[in-house]
Amino acid sequence: MPSPFPGMNPFLEHPNEWRNFHARFINACAVALAPQLKSRYFAKIGVNTYFQEFSELERIVREHDLETIEYTGGTGLEPPVYMKYRPPYNKDEIAFIEVLCLETRQRVTAIEVLCPIQKCSGSNREQYLASRRHFFAGTAKSNFIEIDLLRGFGRLPMDGLPCCDYYTLVYRALDYKRIGCWPIKLRQRLPVIPIPLRDSDPDATLDLQELLNRVYDDGFLGDSIYSHQPRPPLHPEDDAWAHSLIGK
Repeated sequence: MPSPFPGMNPFLEHPNEWRNFHARFINACAVALAPQLKSRYFAKIGVNTYFQEFSELERIVREHDLETIEYTGGTGLEPPVYMKYRPPYNKDEIAFIEVLCLETRQRVTAIEVLCPIQKCSGSNREQYLASRRHFFAGTAKSNFIEIDLLRGFGRLPMDGLPCCDYYTLVYRALDYKRIGCWPIKLRQRLPVIPIPLRDSDPDATLDLQELLNRVYDDGFLGDSIYSHQPRPPLHPEDDAWAHSLIGK
C-alpha cells in the first residue's frame, strides 16, 4: 500500500533512511521520464562529487586513529612500522539526473533532489551553490530543476520563497528572468512538475507524489522507516497527526 501521508513522508527524512530513499527516488524519476523522452532525448543518472576537507584539529584526531601495520619481512634490517593512509578529506557522491539530446549528447535539463550535504553550511554547500549560480546565470545553457524534500538544514537562498516545508523550482533557460516555484506544506500533496526540454518540444512531467508512493511500495519502506522518530522533530500538532496516520 502507498505511503499513508498525503504528501511527503517525514519519516523518510531521517538520516538513516534518506540515502536509501534518495537513490530509489532518483531512479524512479529517470524511469518515469524515459517513455516521455524516447526518440529525441534520454535521461541519464549522473554523480556530483563533493570533497569535505578536514580541519587541522580533525586531522590531528585522525592521525591518532591511524592503524599501524607491523612489517614481518626477514631482511635483517630494522623493520619500519607502516601506517594505513587515510585521506585528509571526506568524499561524498550525490546522484542527479541529466536529460540529454539523443543526437548531440548535449545536456538539456538537470534535475537535483537535494541531500543534507548540499544544504549544510560549509564547502559542500558552497560548491553546490556555485553550480546552481552557473545555471541561473545562463552560462550552463540548460534548464534546471531543484527538488527539496528535506525540512532540516539551512534553506538555500531564493528571493520571494513563501513559508513552506518543502519546495521544487523549475528554471527555464529561455525564460531566465523568472523561476517557477512550487512551495509545499507537510500535509499537502506533492505536485506534478514540468520538465522543460528544448523550446520546440512540449514539457515532460513528473508526478512527485506518485513517484514517492511507488518508491515506498516497491522498496517496502513501511517495514523499516517507522522505527525512528521524524528528524527534525515535527511540531506537536503535526507529530500527533503523523503518528495517527501510521497507527502508532
